[in-house]
Amino acid sequence: ALTAIKFRSLEGPERTTAIWKHASLQSLGVLFAIIGFYAIYTNKSIHGKPHFTSYHSYAGLLAFVLAIVAPLGGAVSFKRLGLLTRLPQQHWAPIKYVHRKVGQVTVFVGLLAIVLALTHKAVYLGIVSYLLQLCVLAVAAYLAHTLANAAEIPQAHGASSTRQSMWVY
Repeated sequence: ALTAIKFRSLEGPERTTAIWKHASLQSLGVLFAIIGFYAIYTNKSIHGKPHFTSYHSYAGLLAFVLAIVAPLGGAVSFKRLGLLTRLPQQHWAPIKYVHRKVGQVTVFVGLLAIVLALTHKAVYLGIVSYLLQLCVLAVAAYLAHTLANAAEIPQAHGASSTRQSMWVY
């Protein structure tokens, strides 16, 4: 998420390289999400335990679904792949905006799933669990602060760095 914010100010080949790196890291994240979801679902099935019975499981499922959806928006948003240019130009900025917002929501829902898991009886470590929750919440606060101030980061393509330019990518 932070890397994606930083490369908004890049142009040309440097920007393309940064987007490819972002896409590669996100693809790896999706792979790990699929493996993790499969492992958890299979383990519950093997032990005859019900699926999706806690707030943690609901948050995890939502994070998983969003982790699949966000890269699809990224694939459409990346001009180099040629999908975006097949759409009318007035749709480009909203598509990119939605991709960014879905990615941001994915990160925060994933962090919420972690916070909710830390006090589950299977992993509970007493005070350590609560300290770990505070650490995750600190990461969330840092990310929220960074995103709130992202409008101050210069953008490529001559876009103004104000909140009114949120549609410009």
